[in-house]
Amino acid sequence: MSSNKTATCYYNEQHVQVSWDNVRDDFDEFMLSFDEYKLSGTFYMWFLPALVLLGTIGNFLSLLVVSKDKFIRQHSASVYIAVMAVMDTLVLYVSAFRLWVGKITGEDLKMKSDLLCSIIGGFLYHFTRHFAVWCVVAITMERLLLVIFPTKCSAKNGKKRAIITIAVLGVCLAIFDSSTLFTYTIVEECFKFNSDSDKLQLHYRCFTDEARKIWPWMDMVAYAFLPLSLLVPMNIVLVVNLAQLDKRRQQNFSSSLTRQTSRNSLNTDSGEQRERQKRRDARGYFTMIPIIVSIAYILLVFPMTVIEVVYADITNVDKHSVAKIRLARSICFMLMYTNHSINFILYVATGRTFRLKLIDIFGFNCRKVTVSQLSSDEMGTFRESPPKNHNSGMVP
Repeated sequence: MSSNKTATCYYNEQHVQVSWDNVRDDFDEFMLSFDEYKLSGTFYMWFLPALVLLGTIGNFLSLLVVSKDKFIRQHSASVYIAVMAVMDTLVLYVSAFRLWVGKITGEDLKMKSDLLCSIIGGFLYHFTRHFAVWCVVAITMERLLLVIFPTKCSAKNGKKRAIITIAVLGVCLAIFDSSTLFTYTIVEECFKFNSDSDKLQLHYRCFTDEARKIWPWMDMVAYAFLPLSLLVPMNIVLVVNLAQLDKRRQQNFSSSLTRQTSRNSLNTDSGEQRERQKRRDARGYFTMIPIIVSIAYILLVFPMTVIEVVYADITNVDKHSVAKIRLARSICFMLMYTNHSINFILYVATGRTFRLKLIDIFGFNCRKVTVSQLSSDEMGTFRESPPKNHNSGMVP
């Protein structure tokens, strides 16, 4: 006997009403017959908690090193590192951890009501991701301006400029993403599987009906296209500048060896020379940070934005294609969460300052190294520190 109950869902680029007899709402059970769909669930179950744990520990250690190290704290980069650590952690918990708990319990928090959908799945999810990425753009742009206009962009007020930049970015992105508070709801979508033409497969999703065709592209522009279009040319300039800086450092090293034949000249110039060298080395070290973080972002985040546009409107495909797309989407999600988990690893891998300060924080015995030594070794220059006045340039 047929039922008079109907369902309203988005299908074939329009909202349609269909008889409940022609709808099935067991999407997950229905798709588990495909290995790709099972594998996507395995990724979520096992990789998400590992990435959340890795990111939580790494971002906490980033904040700890920044707060404890005077050398890092006196530079504007410390502001961006701290904010990126906070935003990356929020991304992991607002999205990854929530998603993992939903897979375990069978209840996703954002799917409990339209309000939670708009706040968690709409605003918080997009705002934290966008803010984290634009912090990378901001720190890269600041280093570029210091390279191009070293006299006009003095480092004295660098931290103040960084705080103002972060505040302006936060306000602008909050306004941009606030539209999701009014458009994101729990929507019903219907899939028309080519091999199962007599039934529509009902699927519930936290998404936007009003801006279905527009918002995925807006998100892609804010999270990928615009940041990428800025980061790629800026990083090319920074890499060229670093190569020139290293060349000049090698030349200075060679000339300093020559001047060592005159002890009086060395004693007269050594103090001023060390100060100039420390400033140059600090500039090189803090220029490396945005370059490495930008490269990781480009490799890990861009695939996610592409797959989200593809996934935004899938309503008339065969079942196996849906399973393959879901697997590709889960892999892209893992790459995106990896980007928000590994910044501390990148800092440690590219700079002895982070490594040695971390050892110092946890109380291990290590040889005290001057700031100039740290930065020079990081940039490929191996220069002996003067035998006297070791404490003058020591990392606290």
